[in-house]
Amino acid sequence: MGKLLARFVSVVFHPLFIPLYSLLVIFNSPVYIIYQLNIDAKYAVCAVVAIFTLVLPAISTIMLLKMDGIKSLKMISQEERKLPFIMSAIFYATAYFSLQQVGFPELVTNALLGATISLIILFLANFKQKTSAHMVGVGGLLGIVYALSEIYIVGISQFLFPAIILAGLVGYSRLRLEAHQPIEIYFGLIIGFLSEYLIL
Repeated sequence: MGKLLARFVSVVFHPLFIPLYSLLVIFNSPVYIIYQLNIDAKYAVCAVVAIFTLVLPAISTIMLLKMDGIKSLKMISQEERKLPFIMSAIFYATAYFSLQQVGFPELVTNALLGATISLIILFLANFKQKTSAHMVGVGGLLGIVYALSEIYIVGISQFLFPAIILAGLVGYSRLRLEAHQPIEIYFGLIIGFLSEYLIL
C-alpha cells in the first residue's frame, strides 16, 4: 500500500466519522431498532450524533490550533492529544445523555456510551503511550458489529467480515504512515473493541 492510499484510508476512516458509520450500520441492519424508529427519528439521531461527535470536536480542535493549544491537526505528540480527547469525551457524553433523556433505544445510546468510555480510556492511556485513536474508533465499530451479530445471531453478520478487513486496513495504514508503533495499534483496537462489545 502506498502512502497516498494510506492517507486516504486514514482520512475516510478518521475517528470523528466512526460514530456516524456505526449508526449507518445499525440502521441498515435488520435488527429490531430499525422497526422502532421512523425515518424522521433516524435523521434526528444522525443529526445529534454528527453535531456532538463530529462537528463540535472538529471545531474545538481547530480552535485549539488557532490558539496554539496544539501544533497541528495531526497531534503528533502525546501532550497535544490530551485536551482534544477529553473535550471529545465530554461532547460524546452530552450526546449520550441527550438521546437517553428523550427515550431513544438503548442500542443507540449504549453505542454512544461505549464510545465515550473508549475516549476516556484513550485519554488515560495517552499518559503512557500514543495509542492510536484511529484504531480505537475502528475497534469500536468492530465491537458493535460483533456484539450485534451475537445478540441477533443473523441480520448483521454480513457486516462482520468487512469490519475485520477494515480494522486491518486502517491499522496497516497507520503503520505505513509511521504514525504509530504496532503495540499502539493493537492497544487502540482492544480499547475500542472491548468498550463497545462489553457495553452492548
